Amino acid sequence: MKCEAFTNTLKELVVSLSNYKNIMSKKIYIIIMLAVIGVRVNAQWQQTSLDSENISALAIKGDTLLAGTGAVNYGGNGVYLSLNNGNSWTVVNNGLPYDTISGWYYIPTLVFCGNNIFAGTYNRGVYKSSNIGNSWIPISTGLSGSGNVVSALSISDTNIFAGTYNGVYMSSKDGNSWSGGLNTGLTNDYVWSLAINDTNIYAGTANGVFLSSINVNNYTEISIGITNTEIKSLAIKGDTVFVGSYGGGVFFSTNNGSMWAAMNTGLTEMFINAFAISGNNIFVATDDDVFLYSNIGNNWTSTGLAGYGVEALAISKDTIFAGTDMGVWKCALSKLTGINELNYVDNMSVYPNPATNAITIDIPKVAGGSTREAVIEITRIQGQRVKTLATTGNKTNVDVSALPCGVYVIQVKSEKVYKVGKFVKE
Repeated sequence: MKCEAFTNTLKELVVSLSNYKNIMSKKIYIIIMLAVIGVRVNAQWQQTSLDSENISALAIKGDTLLAGTGAVNYGGNGVYLSLNNGNSWTVVNNGLPYDTISGWYYIPTLVFCGNNIFAGTYNRGVYKSSNIGNSWIPISTGLSGSGNVVSALSISDTNIFAGTYNGVYMSSKDGNSWSGGLNTGLTNDYVWSLAINDTNIYAGTANGVFLSSINVNNYTEISIGITNTEIKSLAIKGDTVFVGSYGGGVFFSTNNGSMWAAMNTGLTEMFINAFAISGNNIFVATDDDVFLYSNIGNNWTSTGLAGYGVEALAISKDTIFAGTDMGVWKCALSKLTGINELNYVDNMSVYPNPATNAITIDIPKVAGGSTREAVIEITRIQGQRVKTLATTGNKTNVDVSALPCGVYVIQVKSEKVYKVGKFVKE
């Protein structure tokens, strides 16, 4: 009996080892395939020589590129400077505060203002450099307590605004003293992001979006339609405001935040950290990848940086830079958008607008003649495509009688033309 039991146990062990071998072979195969896929997907992005730091902020002016380090990687060196498109970097932290307890330099935000560079720090206020980061001086007069935790900086025509853990502060462009916190109407003082459009300032907080006139310290919450109100990032393009929530994806508004709609189709990571906009291309940095939204009405697509936590984005000329938990990566915009040059038509007209039964889309001729087999796409403002049609003329009549009432986006695309417009269906 003992021999029989031993024999059965031995057989079970052999079977187990065989299964284990098969499982391990499959795992190795999967790992190899993932590695191959990773190489293929990331091939369009190139890691710069700054390849190990956790990067929380990027700022670009001309050929000058600055990268600020974050708190995850203890021992971060503060701010790095590159003058050659990220091919080499120099540490420029002379004068920046170093936390001897935690062992880090933490720079959540960087911004250029004329010949000055401003750095928002964690718990040490704002610092300024007038020599491209070679030396820094503190300019935190007026900031106190949680106001020294500076998570966002934004520039208007005449002033600098700082988003802090004690609301919003304001300074003249020299930044030498601050007034605030400008908290009237804010129900949450943790301001994570700021954006300025004409005379309006938008503040993204840990609990909603707030709007105030730049010259009036009186905020109103404008979060209707936003399903996750932890607002990590804000961006503005024309009359459209974009919100990046931390867990709910991207939302946009075309009426100064009176109403927001989600634009998350194709977005597989909902934790949004930053925006970058180039022409009609919108990029978002997420906790796992950079995504591209070519135009309102299209889907988000991965740009191939999956597996990297991306905290910051910046665009210079024809290159996009991503600040990640593994340094700075860069990519030519043409590789991501597939567009080298288009004629952006500014005087396309849609009429009647509002419309009930039909609209006419009038596209002027561009260099070389007609629109040349343009494709017209009509989508709901929320992103669902409702019509696609081809045209070879400059005027196209479209039946919209069957469409539900609402706001629609029109995209016209051809080899020579790209245009986005809107109309209202009554």
